This record gives sequence, C-alpha cells and structure tokens, in this order.
Amino acid sequence: MRKVYHLFIILSVLLTCVGCKDKASIKRISHLGNTPFQQDTILVVYVNDPERALKLLDSAKVLGNISDYREQFIRAKIYCKSLMEQRQDSAILICKALLNHDSVRNEPTEQQNILDMLIAISRAKTDYEQYMHWATQKAELCQKQGLETERWRSEAEVGFLMTHSWQHRPHGCLCRCL
Repeated sequence: MRKVYHLFIILSVLLTCVGCKDKASIKRISHLGNTPFQQDTILVVYVNDPERALKLLDSAKVLGNISDYREQFIRAKIYCKSLMEQRQDSAILICKALLNHDSVRNEPTEQQNILDMLIAISRAKTDYEQYMHWATQKAELCQKQGLETERWRSEAEVGFLMTHSWQHRPHGCLCRCL
C-alpha cells in the first residue's frame, strides 16, 4: 500500500513538472484592453469567425473605440477574405474609397496595405485586368518608396499575368490586356 502511495506522489510531481513546462511555452497575447470591442481583438477573431468579427466591429464603432477610417479598413480586410462575391465586391468599393482618404494619401504603407487587399480580391475573383492594374500601381508605389524587393515581386506578378493572359487568349491576342 505504501509503494502505491509513493508511486502516486512521484507521478503527481512528474505530471506537475511536465504541466508547468507546457504552460511556459504558451504565447500570451498582450493586454488588449478591458473590452472585446477593440481593433486588436477584432483582428484576432476575424481569422476564425468573420461574422463575429463584423459584430464586434460594429459594436466598436458604436462605442467609439475605433475611427471611421480604421473601421472601414478592417471591414474591407474581413470582406477581402470572404468567398462570397457580394462581400468581395463590397471590399473593392471600400478599398477604392479608402485610397482617396487623407489618411491613406499621406501614408505609403497604408496605400500598400490597401493595394494588397485589392490584388488579393482580384486574384480570388480571377479578374486579371484589375489584378494587373493594382499590381502595377503597387509596383509604382514601391518604386517611389525605394522598396526594390517588393517592387520586383509586384512586377513579377504583372509579368506572370501577362504570360498567363497570353496563353489563354485565342491566337495569342493581347487586345484586352494592353
């Protein structure tokens, strides 16, 4: 009976040590504030539950925890990942409007983020004309910023699209691409 008792204690200690080791390897998210209706929380939620993220976004807007610009940006980001064509179309409209927003015109990084969303949506919709348009715009923006690697990546996308379009046109006609 004593041996069983000692064995139980030893196993308990070992399991406790192993359990503590696993807890140390868990990454914790920094303090997100005292409400779930904030930008960081919404962006964490939208990956797994876009519908809930949209509700949180609406609540954050009503509570005043998020600016109009940020609300539209996050909404476009959520819609961008959707498979529903209507939401993708809404994301395009939002992104086009955001490109004209003061916060974006003066901030190249924001422009690049929005262009990335437009490129992703065009790619998902297989709209090669718009894909080329936005990728070309991004390449020009990256050139102005001096981001050579990103510029080359965007130009490679444009080159790929032109090659892809050439292969899928009758007799190799590039009428619509140029």
